[in-house]
Amino acid sequence: MVDFLSRYSSYSNIELLKILDAQNDYLPEAIAAASKVLTERNLGFDEMNAIKEDINREKTIKEEIEMHRKAVSEDIKSKIVNFGELLNPISKENPSSNRIIYFIGLVMSIIFLHLVYQEWGMIGFMFSSPSAKWDISMIIYFLPLIWLPIAIALFITKRKIGWLLLATFVGYTLINWGYSLYFFLKWPIVDAYTIDFIFPKSSPIGFVSNFLIYAGILYTLSKGDIRKVFNVSIKSVFAIVVIIVCSSIYLIFFNT
Repeated sequence: MVDFLSRYSSYSNIELLKILDAQNDYLPEAIAAASKVLTERNLGFDEMNAIKEDINREKTIKEEIEMHRKAVSEDIKSKIVNFGELLNPISKENPSSNRIIYFIGLVMSIIFLHLVYQEWGMIGFMFSSPSAKWDISMIIYFLPLIWLPIAIALFITKRKIGWLLLATFVGYTLINWGYSLYFFLKWPIVDAYTIDFIFPKSSPIGFVSNFLIYAGILYTLSKGDIRKVFNVSIKSVFAIVVIIVCSSIYLIFFNT
């Protein structure tokens, strides 16, 4: 049997009052022992009230901390649910501008991860091989892997520069896929084994699908309600279109 009197004799006054204040959590023998020890100490009225105030103050602080923790937890849950709703492509209501922005951000993030996966071997080679040389051509080669995450981060935070960077990247990639389709259809296949060894085997459907995906993203970025969020004028859209057209002319007529 536990000797509560001996145990509680070393307890402080605050600890004993806490036991008496939470009697549902202790055995009757423990409550009686705590009460007896506290009575034998002959605490004065003022001293007893001061201890109770300290206990109540501590209890209030704990309650406030618990309420704050619950509020933060509910806020996080609410934001996760709202973010999930924003990214949900299936909705009974017309998608809001925020939903479209976050969905585009998600799609472009997946594309970025895919690009990193595709180029992982080259990244490892450039950073580990003694024969690897960094020059302007390699910087241009890896530019999309630097450009895209910056564009995505600024885009989902609704910065104008984010829209411009992302639209430029999508436009550039759109040209690249269109030119790749043109090159694929034009290239005379002399040795199928050699071609498949150098270039991953693909098909016109694959090129067209990628072209349509980027075209759809660029079209969505150019819509008035999205441009309004980023305060992008029609002149900026026109400037990007001019860049795309000029780049297309250069690629098709001067780089073939």
